[in-house]
Amino acid sequence: MSNAVSSATNTNTNGNTATATKSNSSLGKDDFLNLLVKQLQYQNPLDPMDNTAFVAQMAQFSSLEQMQNLNTTMTNMQASNMIGNTINFKNDSGNVISGVVAGTSTASGVTSLVVGVDAVQYPKYLPTTTGDLVNCAVSWTDSSKVSHSGVITSATVDSSGAVKVTATETDSSGKTTTSTFASTKITRLIVPTKVDVSKVTDTTK
Repeated sequence: MSNAVSSATNTNTNGNTATATKSNSSLGKDDFLNLLVKQLQYQNPLDPMDNTAFVAQMAQFSSLEQMQNLNTTMTNMQASNMIGNTINFKNDSGNVISGVVAGTSTASGVTSLVVGVDAVQYPKYLPTTTGDLVNCAVSWTDSSKVSHSGVITSATVDSSGAVKVTATETDSSGKTTTSTFASTKITRLIVPTKVDVSKVTDTTK
């Protein structure tokens, strides 16, 4: 599995995207507002829209906006409640992936989960560049077969094409130790991945 780390970071192959996109198959409040504006813009001036009908459409628009705002609030609360939980989710290929929710992220009004996925277990989520390895949680074994865990601070590719990783390890007393090792020594690599809340199939606290 660790060889896959070296391969992915050297070749820059695509494989680190599980960000689900919001479906555009349904109409939103902006679509209804545009339809209403067009209706007013192109209505027959000799037979304009009835005031009662106009008020009714505005009331429907207001109700739709409130429902969407409520849905957004509920989704944000649901996402926040998942922080710290282990979840299963389906990626774009339909495969079930497990990971721990580290936080949430909101972009363009859409809230996603930030899930730590073990890229050694799921090679599709391996970072595509050495820069993307920085700040990832990592576990590795040294030459004495001792296991370590830390956070990657840098990664480079040497003249032979091998990836060298530098990570900082902090013990229980707060003492930090910096180690540099080959990516082939990695046994666990946690990559932050954005996941749409609707893709979650199972949650375990």
